[in-house]
Amino acid sequence: MEETLDKCSTGFDLLVQSQKIGDLVMKITSVVEKCHKLEGSMGQLLDKKTIIQMANTFIQIISEEDLPEEQLDNIATKILESLNG
Repeated sequence: MEETLDKCSTGFDLLVQSQKIGDLVMKITSVVEKCHKLEGSMGQLLDKKTIIQMANTFIQIISEEDLPEEQLDNIATKILESLNG
């Protein structure tokens, strides 16, 4: 798909390639959905609760190091903020 889009330098090119681009989008969407379903059925997806538990474990491990309290707080805050997007 990237190659097809790279070849389009004008609006006309996009119009001419629109059917091919649309087909590629549908195929890519289908592959992503199938992979997601397969990962879910294999138990390879993490839910938010598990990710938060992992983050807390990481914070606990880091806190066992000899770092100033302010640095530990900053690290913990950044890790938890990253989970919220």
